[in-house]
Amino acid sequence: MVAGLATLVVDIVKLIAGDASTRQKYGALVEALFTDPLGTVSAVLWSIVEPIVTDWQAGRYGEAIGRTVFELLPAILAIFTGGTTAAGYVSKVGTSGRAVDALGDAGRVMSHLDDAARIANRIDDAGRVASRIDDAGRIANRIDDAGRVANRIDDAHGVSGRPLRPGDVGSYYELSKRWRHFGSDGELEIHHMPQTASGHVSHGRSAAIALTKQEHAMTRNWRRRGFAAKIEDAGLSFRQVLAKDIRDIRRINRAVGSNYRSGLLRILQYYRQHFPHLIKK
Repeated sequence: MVAGLATLVVDIVKLIAGDASTRQKYGALVEALFTDPLGTVSAVLWSIVEPIVTDWQAGRYGEAIGRTVFELLPAILAIFTGGTTAAGYVSKVGTSGRAVDALGDAGRVMSHLDDAARIANRIDDAGRVASRIDDAGRIANRIDDAGRVANRIDDAHGVSGRPLRPGDVGSYYELSKRWRHFGSDGELEIHHMPQTASGHVSHGRSAAIALTKQEHAMTRNWRRRGFAAKIEDAGLSFRQVLAKDIRDIRRINRAVGSNYRSGLLRILQYYRQHFPHLIKK
């Protein structure tokens, strides 16, 4: 750079002295500077800076950096040294030499490498997303497995995989859960035997039978009649209250033509198995 400045000073002295070879060397530059000094300087600078700005705005950062290092700095150096490159910038107004084009190509290669790195990062991100989707699939499978386990637990509690039917018997909890899981054949209701209000067995563990809506409405303890039945049954043993409910269902069977004899026998078996102390009373 210092040598370039010394050469430039010597050339200026030669120009002032009227040296013909020096005038020929800087003829185009001098003429342009005298004609339009500001425009000439602007054209020289913009011819160097414009490709760098264009590459940067287009996202080709590697190429822009390459042009800065390999075009802008050599051009400034050429101006200070007074070489033919300085005059070339004026005459071409932005056209680079073949060597500079090769360096620009190197900058573009750097930009492509940078793009390749970003693409690799996106592929890696896609791999992580795929991994998370796979994890979500495994979680869904575990949830499905949990559902099957829950179904097996229901089966262990007597919740079979079919809709509730008239005359089906079990605890109130079992029948209501089966009704929620599988629905029912027709509009059915679950009837406690005996009613919970009797105070002998809890609501969920009491034996129950599935009845049609019509049959349920005919029972002796349906809705308001249940309060009267509680007063009537006061002082009776559990076995006596259950016997009255069994006779009541047989009466309804005769009236509507249904037959729940096997279901009533299963109610007796249910209490003998789960509440033997009550059935003896």
